[in-house]
Parts: sequence; structure tokens; C-alpha cells
Amino acid sequence: MGKAGNGSLLISNGGKLTDYRGYIGYESGGAGSATITGPNSLWENTSELYVGRSGSGSLAISDGGTVRITNSAGYIAYDPDSSGQVTVSGDDSLWQNSGQLYVGYSGDANMVVSNGGRVSDTNGYIAYS
Repeated sequence: MGKAGNGSLLISNGGKLTDYRGYIGYESGGAGSATITGPNSLWENTSELYVGRSGSGSLAISDGGTVRITNSAGYIAYDPDSSGQVTVSGDDSLWQNSGQLYVGYSGDANMVVSNGGRVSDTNGYIAYS
């Protein structure tokens, strides 16, 4: 979503999306947003997930939605000029990572976990590089 332009994704009401690698805000100038909301709503990536790779990205996980990264890392604000915002809010809302989570790998990142939301990862880094 938002490779060089703008894009958005909504997964709700138990919807499921599985892909290899996910990007929200891929290139500089690109902007993307994703919302995963509702019980059993799932976005599963079998490799990395980037929220703001070189552009700007936002991700909202709410009301029991889940984002799962099964074999790799999650990056929020990957490149120096990127920005990323992630919110995990509401009971049973979950960001689940089998690897590392980087909140601000090189760019400006913000992650808010509130109201019963949860984050699970192997290793977590804030302001990594």
C-alpha cells in the first residue's frame, strides 16, 4: 500500500489476508495505511512487515484484530526519512512477531499499545539506528 502514491487496506469482520512480505508506505513520497479490526480479523506475513519503509505508513490493530509475522522481523520507520505509526488497541488486539520488532529502525516511529492490546516478539528495539 502506498508504493509511490497513496493506498489503504481494511481487514474487518473476520477477514484474512496472507502474504509473503508486507509494505505500508514503500517509497519516499508514498503513504499507506492499514486497519485490521474485529475478532478473528488477521493479516499474516510469512516474511517482513514494513510500516513506513521509505515513505510514511500507519497501521491500526483494534477490537480483537491480529497482525502476525511468522518467520521474520517487523519494522516501523525503516529508512532515515521514513515515518511509521502503529496502534494496538482493545482487548485481544495483537501484533505477534516470531522475530525482532524495530520501533524506529532508522526513521521516526511511534507505537501505542493500549486498552488491552498486546505486542509479542522475540527481541524488541526502540530507536535502533
